[in-house]
Amino acid sequence: MRKSWWKITCIVLLVFTFTAGLLITIPDLPILGETIRNLFFHVAMWMAMMTMFTISVVHSVRYLRTFDLKYDINARAYASTGILLGVLGYSTGAIWMSFTWGDPNNPAFASFSALAREPKLIGAAIALLIYFAYMVLRDSIQDMDKKARVSAVYNIFAFAMLFPTIWIIPRILPSLHPGREGNPALNFKDVSSSMRIVEWPAFIGWTLLGVWITTLKIRFSLLKEKSCFHETPEKISALFIFLLMSAACFAQTNPAVKTSLMRRDGRIYVVIAVMLTILIGLILYIIRLDRKISRLEKGN
Repeated sequence: MRKSWWKITCIVLLVFTFTAGLLITIPDLPILGETIRNLFFHVAMWMAMMTMFTISVVHSVRYLRTFDLKYDINARAYASTGILLGVLGYSTGAIWMSFTWGDPNNPAFASFSALAREPKLIGAAIALLIYFAYMVLRDSIQDMDKKARVSAVYNIFAFAMLFPTIWIIPRILPSLHPGREGNPALNFKDVSSSMRIVEWPAFIGWTLLGVWITTLKIRFSLLKEKSCFHETPEKISALFIFLLMSAACFAQTNPAVKTSLMRRDGRIYVVIAVMLTILIGLILYIIRLDRKISRLEKGN
């Protein structure tokens, strides 16, 4: 129990995020309307992604100092989880953008194609492609020590490129994305007190979930080398059950609240689409891990 306290905290915070995120009273803002609830999911994905990439580059630096391969394994695992969270953040942002910035008279797909030149969207895509190249580079080198050294150096470069592509260039160029002159999700003047009650637990909860998934990947890598398996399948099952609990929490709202949420031109469906995108992405990811472990179990 002592070793699992942070996992229990993760579950509690995310269940709270999915429930309170739909039930709290939010400011009546033009254009955004009910879609501002995506702050607890879309922005939290980016916060967790940045945390994963930061931990990854720290492990790469530690590898270059010690040449201990365990740091290389950790760096790759955290980078892959960061990519997963980044793809989810990009996807949810694209959904949110298509409905809030697009022409209401055109289909969402047509709006997205017209807004695809948004600097924030392009910068995020470039950053993710750089990290995808990191994974391709690793797989292209056969020698283990050379792979670890080259990957560690490239990981430092990839992390450095996050800041101009995501934080600097999109703020210099004209952009529809909020936050050009600051950080609207982190500025206390831009977020109501009721939203802050959910916002920070959401950031912490999603980050802990990213760490949890990464520890599974690290243990999977180590157990793969040793050809022995212990608790990994149970941990994956626990994550899967947690995701089902989260889905049930945001689905079970009382009629009065549901009527209140649905009254604004159906924009609450955008929030639901964002939630489903995140949940489906995580479920598919965990299933992929489960199948990998199953194949190794059959081989042993």
